[in-house]
Amino acid sequence: MSSNPFFNALPIVASAYGRKFGVEVYVGGDQACADGKRIIIPAITDTAAARTIAWGYLAHEGAHVRWSDMDVAVQAAREGPLVKALTNILEDVRIERRIIAAYPGTRATLKAMWTATVENGDLQQPDPQAGAGACLCMAILWIVRAEYAGIDACADGARAAWALIGALFPAAVCSGLARLLPQVATLVSSAAALDLARRILAMLQAASQEPPPHSDQAQGSDSDQAQGSDSDQAQGDSPGNPGDSTETTPRSRPAAAKRQHLRDAMDQSVLPDDPMTSIRQRLSDAADRGQQRNQPLYPVVEPYEGIPGIGQARLARIEESSRRIRVRLAALVEAHRQTRHRVVERGRRLSGAHLHRVATGNGRVFARRDRKAAPNTAIHLLIDLSSSMLDGEKDEIALDAALAILLALQGVTGVSVAATAFPGLRTGNQGVVPLLRHGERVAAVVGRFFQSGRYFTPMTGALWFAGSDLLARPEPRKVIIVVTDGKPDDRIGTQKMICSATAGGLELIGIGIGAAAAGPVAKIFPTSAWIAKVSGLQAALFEVAEKMLLQ
Repeated sequence: MSSNPFFNALPIVASAYGRKFGVEVYVGGDQACADGKRIIIPAITDTAAARTIAWGYLAHEGAHVRWSDMDVAVQAAREGPLVKALTNILEDVRIERRIIAAYPGTRATLKAMWTATVENGDLQQPDPQAGAGACLCMAILWIVRAEYAGIDACADGARAAWALIGALFPAAVCSGLARLLPQVATLVSSAAALDLARRILAMLQAASQEPPPHSDQAQGSDSDQAQGSDSDQAQGDSPGNPGDSTETTPRSRPAAAKRQHLRDAMDQSVLPDDPMTSIRQRLSDAADRGQQRNQPLYPVVEPYEGIPGIGQARLARIEESSRRIRVRLAALVEAHRQTRHRVVERGRRLSGAHLHRVATGNGRVFARRDRKAAPNTAIHLLIDLSSSMLDGEKDEIALDAALAILLALQGVTGVSVAATAFPGLRTGNQGVVPLLRHGERVAAVVGRFFQSGRYFTPMTGALWFAGSDLLARPEPRKVIIVVTDGKPDDRIGTQKMICSATAGGLELIGIGIGAAAAGPVAKIFPTSAWIAKVSGLQAALFEVAEKMLLQ
């Protein structure tokens, strides 16, 4: 992992996880949750402990979004608390094994999270006082976490769990679990996890039944007692259940009592919480209370295609001005890269005009042509479409100017452009709306430029979104240009982000529109421009692009 704090910042890592796993991630507020489509994580304080939990949580929930079938979870809940709890335990291990197979780097991430969870005491130990069902579920959880999820920190707990199961339940439970639990390693779907949970339940039901009566009733009673004692001794020698672990478990019960205890376990309706509940609570406890609740660090990305017909009309309106800008930019860049001739001491081609130097001992008679490389720059343009942009149709003019400059830059060799509007249309301050993604053609997405001003100015989240987008680009130079007419809602958060991004090697340029924006933009952005009237925006954007490409 990079030593640069910007690359390790939560919004950057969260967005990278989202891209890698193909899920939507939102960073903000003070609660962690996932709804099967999106992962929500609080804006945590920047500590190593909080990051360990956060990265593991993202990997775990990302795996659920990618590979869990929520309909199966609903079906498991219909079949009773025990089936639901067992399915969840098995499914958690299955999806983690799946994501580790697809992305091997998540092995260390998940292991670190679960190790911290054990060390923090957040993973409940099997406790007979919590009820037989709760004790059985937590024992199985410790076993599968140690033996099939590879969590070394759970190994001692797993050995104790085997011993506890042997002390509390019939011997058939241990042998049945030893036969069924290894199948966790071969589960291929959520439905398969539910099927395994059903088979475990069926095994438990069989183990809870009274044995066939013996011909001698008294002898049968004695046999029950002996069977319980023999089972305990045998269980102490079984794989994964060392005999010396029984010292910390309750005294072994008679066989009849064990069967009743197992029946109680299957009847218990209140079972332990999903262990992810405690992990979510840790993240909520680590939330940065200084972060404004309604200001996300990494926003919702709201898809929007707009109205292509109106977009085409806008494109036709600015096409001529865009063509002139494109021609001028291309000419400037080409002139900047123009071949320069030099005369040097070594080479393959002689310069006829300089051969006379040989007579004077001057060896600089070889011709060389130098040509500068293309700009090789990635640019992300952010357009403030807050409600104040409605004044004087600043929103319309800003979108026209953005469309013109994007269309012009699209034709410049070595430049990749993207553009985003903020805030969101439906999601408001929680979202951003992509106008143009890297690699897209402007003419194909002009419908997205049919928008207008709304809500407030959540600039911090928009900047994090643009920054994470640029970090995923291969171009060595990365530039964010922000067009705004006012102050960001979270000025401190915006300033922190810009300082962090600048330290991370990104260039940030602010273009302020109107007198009210001049001061804030100059104070916040390391490089800024200001225009009194929005009508000058297109010229200002061109000037910024010109200077940027010729550096």
